Amino acid sequence: MKTLDTEEFIKVWDRTRSGIDSFDKYIADVRRFYLTVLFAIVALAPAFAKDQPPAVISGLALVIGFVLVLFTIVFWELDTYYKGFLSVAAWTGRRLERKLTLVTNHEGLTAELTAFANQGAIGGWMFHLMYLVPLVLAYIAFGWGAWTTFTDWHVGLRFAIIIGLLLVVFGAAYSFMELADTKAKKFLKEHKHDTEPDPTVPVAQAAMSLPNRLHSTLVKAWKGLKRP
Repeated sequence: MKTLDTEEFIKVWDRTRSGIDSFDKYIADVRRFYLTVLFAIVALAPAFAKDQPPAVISGLALVIGFVLVLFTIVFWELDTYYKGFLSVAAWTGRRLERKLTLVTNHEGLTAELTAFANQGAIGGWMFHLMYLVPLVLAYIAFGWGAWTTFTDWHVGLRFAIIIGLLLVVFGAAYSFMELADTKAKKFLKEHKHDTEPDPTVPVAQAAMSLPNRLHSTLVKAWKGLKRP
């Protein structure tokens, strides 16, 4: 196995830091776009509801609440997705800094930033609140709108609709606030590169993803039809 010298380690660390900066930018872009659209919807909603009868207002609350619930879940998932990559990149940067003996004397930027972030535990939850609070408020708007709009529906059906979306909200919050972080930490702790498949060997049919299996099957069928 080839051993990297100090200069090569520094080059790898520099590329790793560039990757960390890129994931930071992706996350910032996701949050910026989410907040921009969210505030635009909240600002325009009163204008649409102005001078409207109660039935129309409850309908608007139903539609806007439902759209905001889905919108928030999608962007929360994107945020968590890139945050997972950022965690892996930061972990790799810390490993390189340990190799370069920068951590002991507090000279490793990645290690120091990670330690600072871990000390400010409340900061780690702030981005969750940025999604959780609008999600809860959007759900409340949807619940009120559904209850007052579908007045001719059976009470049990109205409860089922409201509770059904509530389960989706709870499931999303639990996945993004708990499961995603746990899975990332488990990956960093347990994954081993020596168990990964050889990239020079064709992927086995059983290990292929469903889209790839479908594509492979269609190609084989097409080739079979073309044969005389």
